[in-house]
Amino acid sequence: MSILERFVAEPLQTRKTRRSFAIPSDGKQGLTLYEDIMVVRNGTAITAYDRRCDHNGGKLVSQPGTNIASCPLHGWTFDPESGAYTNVAVRKTPLNVVKTEAGLQAHIDVFTPMLDSVGDHSVSIQFINHACIVVSFEGLSFATDPWLLGPAFCNGWWLKYKSPSNALDIINRCDFIYISHNHPDHLHPETLSKIRKDMPILTAGFATGSAESYVRDLGFTNVLAADLGSAYHDPISGLRLAVLKSGDFRDDSGLYFTVGSFSGLLTVDCNFLNFNMLPSPVTFLASSFAGGASGFPLCFTNLEDTEKRRVLARNRNALIAGVKNYIEVSKPGVYMPYAGYFAEDPVRDEMVAANNLKNQPSDYSSLCETSNTVLADPTIEDTYIFFGDKLVKSYQSEAREIAQPDRNYYDHAWKTFGDISFEEVASYFISSGFKDNLIAYIGLSDEDFVPREIYRVDFRATPPSVQLCDPPKLQKIHDETGARVTYARIRTPAFVETIRNLLPWEDLLIGFQARFDRVPNVYDSDFWYHFTNVHIKQRARRAISDCGGSCNRIGEAVF
Repeated sequence: MSILERFVAEPLQTRKTRRSFAIPSDGKQGLTLYEDIMVVRNGTAITAYDRRCDHNGGKLVSQPGTNIASCPLHGWTFDPESGAYTNVAVRKTPLNVVKTEAGLQAHIDVFTPMLDSVGDHSVSIQFINHACIVVSFEGLSFATDPWLLGPAFCNGWWLKYKSPSNALDIINRCDFIYISHNHPDHLHPETLSKIRKDMPILTAGFATGSAESYVRDLGFTNVLAADLGSAYHDPISGLRLAVLKSGDFRDDSGLYFTVGSFSGLLTVDCNFLNFNMLPSPVTFLASSFAGGASGFPLCFTNLEDTEKRRVLARNRNALIAGVKNYIEVSKPGVYMPYAGYFAEDPVRDEMVAANNLKNQPSDYSSLCETSNTVLADPTIEDTYIFFGDKLVKSYQSEAREIAQPDRNYYDHAWKTFGDISFEEVASYFISSGFKDNLIAYIGLSDEDFVPREIYRVDFRATPPSVQLCDPPKLQKIHDETGARVTYARIRTPAFVETIRNLLPWEDLLIGFQARFDRVPNVYDSDFWYHFTNVHIKQRARRAISDCGGSCNRIGEAVF
């Protein structure tokens, strides 16, 4: 019997705390969302609700431009004006709004997850690479998100450091692997091809089934898609865990687990994990930290260099602010920056490698000092030993060397995906079902983004019209048609792989495989959503509903 079969599912227990919230008097009419409450103003009348979904404790998030709020966990949709959910026969109880000398106030209950466990155990955490760590204690070990070799995101990402020489042996000896989501730097097919197929896999029970279906397609049969409102207990080892969802509509998750008095929280790549309702204090916290995980702004040629530097600096600062928030909320004894140890090819993608600066573990030193938290830099010491909730020892298991890209991958990519016919390209776009006031020029290009042939795809027509053309003059076309115009020069093998395998276009951008010009210079959120979440294989889906680009990590909502 595997550990997944031993797990006993039970409702996730929560700790309730009551807070008072001041309701601003100058809010707009209709629906306004605040941190923990939402307010509906109809003239002088004010009705307030908490943002906790009545189904499974998620947090209601507004759909941009509407007065509707939905829960990213299971899709319950709430109409604040009627006070009822639109897809289930449930009404929400309004908050009691009281008038005080300081103004209007509402009292709300906030629920944070808790996994009660007692006793002191020796727990080891070993950093393997990127987002892969191995948690070990007496009688059990598990690994997370193994990316140990080869590239990710259309050959655009490479591991910054070499994996330990025995990394695959370490992973294959584990009792199970946790896969947080289906981005290829977390669910990495090449690495998983080296893992025994009877390995139990724990992942999140996303509504799309995106992670579960992907690992099953890779040949794994012992898969638990954990319910996002449940806790799981192994009565033999004493491990307790809960898979928590990101606080947006993307298919991302994190892991909360306890072994006796030790508690661990992995936020992975999540935005506002569990809607920022997190356990506190925890023994160990790990989160992404580096940034640089997007082709915007560097791959967009009609942005000035000064603007690109401003956006990149803003993004890095936003990551630091996000980690600061996680540390303030969860109050960890030890913090490890992980899920950020990737690099671009310094030759093939020299411009990106030189300019796509990332945060370093040392950038979090002062934050950890201020918070009385130990900074666990895995590039200096990769193994941390705890007894109960106390760190007792740390060391480096072996020298960690810088990794280098493998040129054979590029040769193989050209041979495998180098040729494609006009009919295949046209069929892909015609069958996409996408319609918009957009004309896209797709330049199938060499390694240096010099196009060999250019396709004009007019999405104003139903179905889209597709034809070969000469290099476009974007401003002239925009002035004549009134349509938005974009010109994407994409490395041919990456483009062919993407459309033949119905992969998300997000991967092309995250992997720096294209260069973009556009008139006007605005984010085509509908296009990116459609070709990342709709016109793809089901297993590649990464969001359960269109959130208007507001939570899209490749997006430019603040640009």
